[in-house]
Amino acid sequence: MAGSVSARIASARELRTRQTRASYRGLIDVRILPYLGRRQVASLAPSDIQRWVNELTSEGLSSSRIRQAHIVLGMALDAAVHDGIVARNPARRSGVRLPKLERRQPVFLEPEVTERIAAACPQPYDLLVRLLGTTGLRWGEAVALRRRSVDLLGRRLLISESLAEVGRELTFGPTKSHAERVVPLTASVAAALEAHLDDCVGSNPRALMFTSPKGHALRYTNFRREVWAPALRAAKMPKVGLHVLRHSAASAMIRAGASPKALQTILGHQSAGFTLSVYGHVFEQDVAALAERLETVMAATRNEGETPPRDLRAV
Repeated sequence: MAGSVSARIASARELRTRQTRASYRGLIDVRILPYLGRRQVASLAPSDIQRWVNELTSEGLSSSRIRQAHIVLGMALDAAVHDGIVARNPARRSGVRLPKLERRQPVFLEPEVTERIAAACPQPYDLLVRLLGTTGLRWGEAVALRRRSVDLLGRRLLISESLAEVGRELTFGPTKSHAERVVPLTASVAAALEAHLDDCVGSNPRALMFTSPKGHALRYTNFRREVWAPALRAAKMPKVGLHVLRHSAASAMIRAGASPKALQTILGHQSAGFTLSVYGHVFEQDVAALAERLETVMAATRNEGETPPRDLRAV
């Protein structure tokens, strides 16, 4: 059955395979062949692989992308070893030093900054930016939303699919976690979505919530170039990716009191541990603020006969 678990898993595997192939193809065409394509496989030494890695590093390619390119090259040379073309794989030798992966703390925007950027976007994409900045949806999940995804009475969204762009082809498939989840909506965003449904979205339950001016599914590259980048300039903001909205939503939820488990569920992470590994520094800031509030409570209780303010008693 098309809706069975096995069918969803098969669909996810097929999409993931196509995305992986497209990613590998890009690495081969741009990062491997221009540097090593004219070399004979048997002539490659670990020192050649190291020079290639160093060149990619000097060009500013990210550590993770360099490591991915090294993996692809290693797989190709593994095949050469298997076929007897070379005896050893020079990319697998311990002498090749790869750049260390750096864990960067995610950048996030204050709510008023997110609103300023949204206000600079044309309708209805201002609503899409507000949605991303308050729910923490991934881009693919947001542009895959349909009329049936919205529960206005419960003020929530049902996240069940995602839109992926492989090459120039758009494909609907399961979410990154391969699981459905429910995401709460703020009252203001829910009201704006209701008006958007009435004015801009067809009556068909499968009708997409957000489309291009020609009625097609939204493409990330087009939206970033034609809507997001101009809005950043209008708001006098530096260049940042759309993913900053997901981090901004997470930060705002933590400040509003969301626990790691609640945030994991809303963002669709595999575990609360992963959520803490990404946003632990924001939780630490929240804990510091809690300590300050606790000191205020304790100071108040030290004064005989004095009761803490009502809002502090709830802490």
